[in-house]
Amino acid sequence: ELRDLYRQEAISRDTKCWAQGMDGWQRIRDVVQLKWVLAAGGEQLLNPTELASTVLEIFLKICSFYPWQEGDAVVWPLPKVQQMLGETACLRHLVQLLCTLDPSLVHTGCRLLDAVMRGHPAQPAL
Repeated sequence: ELRDLYRQEAISRDTKCWAQGMDGWQRIRDVVQLKWVLAAGGEQLLNPTELASTVLEIFLKICSFYPWQEGDAVVWPLPKVQQMLGETACLRHLVQLLCTLDPSLVHTGCRLLDAVMRGHPAQPAL
């Protein structure tokens, strides 16, 4: 419905909105979940599942370019990509992907989680 209202110019990027969990009213352009969905035009190249899968594959490829281990030696400090993806803020999103129960996302998400957390200092706590 919001997308139709946006296309009909009944609402704009400056229209204020509120949803459960938000601190208060915010402009649509300031709500990450809405600004790209509403402002995007044309035909989508990938559906949300395909996009998420592609992003996960890119992260996996980056992790393979910067391994945490070379031979028997552990690389320390951890490569930056594993440090960043291993932070709580990022791990939260990865776990959310696992909760989708979409087989392809769960499989790829598990592979990424393994690549990120292997050798990570926080791994024993998990």
